[in-house]
Amino acid sequence: MEPVPAGFTRFYPHDGVPPAFPLSHMRDYVITPDRRYLFTCYGPASGLSRIELATGEAKVIEVHGLARYLWLDPSGREILTMDWDSGDFLKFSTEPFAITQQVNILENPRIAPWDFAVTGDRVYVTFHEHPVLAEFDRTTIKLLRELRFDEQGFTKFHAGLLKVAYDDSSGMLYAELGMTDAGNQFALVQVDPATMTVRQKAVLPEGGLDFVIIPSKNRIVAASFFSDNFYEYSTEPLELVRRMRGPLNSRNVVFDARRDLFYSLAFMPGELWAFDYASGTVLRRHDIGAKAQSLMLDAEKDELYFGSAQGGYKIALPEWLPDHPPR
Repeated sequence: MEPVPAGFTRFYPHDGVPPAFPLSHMRDYVITPDRRYLFTCYGPASGLSRIELATGEAKVIEVHGLARYLWLDPSGREILTMDWDSGDFLKFSTEPFAITQQVNILENPRIAPWDFAVTGDRVYVTFHEHPVLAEFDRTTIKLLRELRFDEQGFTKFHAGLLKVAYDDSSGMLYAELGMTDAGNQFALVQVDPATMTVRQKAVLPEGGLDFVIIPSKNRIVAASFFSDNFYEYSTEPLELVRRMRGPLNSRNVVFDARRDLFYSLAFMPGELWAFDYASGTVLRRHDIGAKAQSLMLDAEKDELYFGSAQGGYKIALPEWLPDHPPR
């Protein structure tokens, strides 16, 4: 990345040190409350890595198949993830760095776990094939309830449930489902976890792998993986309100509430964008390396972390965006 933009620092790997895992397939990032360790998962020969930010030292635990997403307990002591290939739900301790629990959650018709959301003592898992949203006890990883979208007529296919996220402000779950018909349409659904029923649904013109909930605005913004379109929805009622332009085939988008900005990655072109929520104006656009798919906002420290085939980077946002101070 030449020249290196203002505020950018590569945290992994350190100069002259070979990486301990494939950089071209880094995925999710989580960071401990003391900012000592950053954790990421990677593929295609999958695993989980713990990076000590001060030294750049990385420890790796390999898993059988493909881990995509991570969740860190607020205490910073436990990480949850899933193996998409084997169907294992895994828990890791952060110190020592080790697997503490491994439970296989595959059972017909639940195949290919995709994403999960955690709230309290419950974990909600989406399965891509068949399209099932399943509720598990967080401690035991025991199945409690499930919602089968194909059997209830929400899709004509036996596949396609993707991202799920929990909205603390409303107590609702949101998930992306698709394709739902031969017209290549997708759906955004709102699920009430109290009843495990679909409360609202809206047509999503294009599918994607990420959306962001903005509670302060009662909005959801979903990124298309097939174009440069971003779709904004109101949450009550759940309906499309506008379309804006963003990075091409983005897998990652976060919202900076203090600046009213989106940060998002273009996966194949390898770009990082900062663009304004209200106007859609692009404020920053940088080439950061192919296969950009790791993005995390540390709002408390006012820092943004991202990863690509070139490595892992940290951005000091006041230095990168001096003309857009936090409000």
